[in-house]
Amino acid sequence: MNHPNEYTYDAQQQIVTLDSPSEVTVAEIIAQNELVVADSAVSRDAGFLIDLRNGACLLRYDEIHQLLSWHEGRGRPMKGRRAFIVDRPITVGTANIYCTLLRVHGIEAEMFPDQESAMAWLSDTSVHSRIMERDSGHRGASGF
Repeated sequence: MNHPNEYTYDAQQQIVTLDSPSEVTVAEIIAQNELVVADSAVSRDAGFLIDLRNGACLLRYDEIHQLLSWHEGRGRPMKGRRAFIVDRPITVGTANIYCTLLRVHGIEAEMFPDQESAMAWLSDTSVHSRIMERDSGHRGASGF
């Protein structure tokens, strides 16, 4: 992604892909989410592939909470799963906060080490039942 407001949407698989630029603000992420919500081509049940591997300056807990408050304030317009691609401890930590808070709000979210496994999870609804059967649901499908 060259600009924080860009995203791609695969209508066949119903997946929105968001790449995290090296630095991004909460306002830029909310603006990006507004564009996705306003896009009539994007299904409200679309999954989200969020690549955190390029993030140099990741969001703090309070900033992540602001994003979720925006989502709640909009009546949870996007209800699909969220798959986070992570590659180092800081991205795992950030994604873990996201995943935990999203789950509290009833949104499925997991962490993955690569795009292939994230896409497989977003595309495979049978994985959902296995994940929900796990003991605590706090570890990602990739074992993070």
